[in-house]
Amino acid sequence: MLFQLSETEMTQTKSTRCFVCLVVFMLSLIGLPYLYAQTGSGGTIQGTITDPEKAVIANAKMMVTNVDTGVVTTVQSTSAGYYVAPALIPGLYSVQVEKNGFKSYMQENISVNALQVVGINIKLSVGDATESVTVTAAPPAFETENASMTANMENETYTALPLNMGGSQRDPTAFASLTPGYSGGGRSGTYNGAGGDDNGSSDSGAVTYLDGLPISPGDNRQISLAVSVDTVDQFQVTSSGANASQTGMGSQNYNIKHGTNNFHGSAFDYMRNTAFDSWNYFAKDVKVATTSGTSVQQSKPAEHQTELGFTFGSPIKKDKMYIFLSGELYRYTAYVNPTLMTVPTQAMRDGDFSALLSTSASKNYVLYDPATMTKDSKGT
Repeated sequence: MLFQLSETEMTQTKSTRCFVCLVVFMLSLIGLPYLYAQTGSGGTIQGTITDPEKAVIANAKMMVTNVDTGVVTTVQSTSAGYYVAPALIPGLYSVQVEKNGFKSYMQENISVNALQVVGINIKLSVGDATESVTVTAAPPAFETENASMTANMENETYTALPLNMGGSQRDPTAFASLTPGYSGGGRSGTYNGAGGDDNGSSDSGAVTYLDGLPISPGDNRQISLAVSVDTVDQFQVTSSGANASQTGMGSQNYNIKHGTNNFHGSAFDYMRNTAFDSWNYFAKDVKVATTSGTSVQQSKPAEHQTELGFTFGSPIKKDKMYIFLSGELYRYTAYVNPTLMTVPTQAMRDGDFSALLSTSASKNYVLYDPATMTKDSKGT
């Protein structure tokens, strides 16, 4: 569930924006796979189970366990030895296979990202079911189950990279433009030559998803302006070969963090202040008059920007129910930089421009009446 409270105040020199995003996941052991399946952004583990002679094994019991939450998804292999564990929350998993007449098999350290299909083919050894074979090495990272071009970036990566704070809060969509297959154009870029316009009116271009739910075609502002960077767990950019659940020539999918069996959280404050700013090249020479009649240097215009917030996740009931909260406050205050301008004197307004005349030829101005001026033999 996603809750948002916002308050905005705008003037010529000051804008204040308060944003609080509370993301609460309270999922039961039974309901979790089905609830997450509705979003369409879960990962999948699939493959074939065989014996030492490469014959398929039907009706083998498989238990896919999320290491962080302890949630177990149980599936069974088909008559062709094929199994599919769909709608898995992004994270680290282990797979255990049991079948009468064969040793128990355990594969650990399986990393599953959103929208990813991980292929794990398992070969069982003949033996007693009380015996077990455990593989702790992570399986190869090559994705052989589909031909889509998808780039995945997790929160730990892009929160460690610099994000611009030039008059707006940090943007979780900022690094999507660095992924393969992305070209500039529109709010969400273009893919294969097609993309939405700035109003998000093109359905054939890039479509933005939040936890697998379509937010807007061609316009990612619902994410960039409303979702905190620290709330996003990971995002995927698919530039070609998308599955049937996605529309458009390309897509961006952003996954929200969730609670786990462990307490975790963070607090942050990103600040930009006038004291840290350098002078504008032209503004530093601007003088202002004091009440005593002297001139002093114009002070630097105020520009203060603060983005502070927190995240917190914890279990409500271990292996069954969790909660995740995120809050953020953004405030921005700025004034116009001082600039040099020429203002005519009262004498100039009365038609007397003699003050512009100088004994120096390099500084002497040519005065003329534009209504009567004609070109001379030199063309001037």
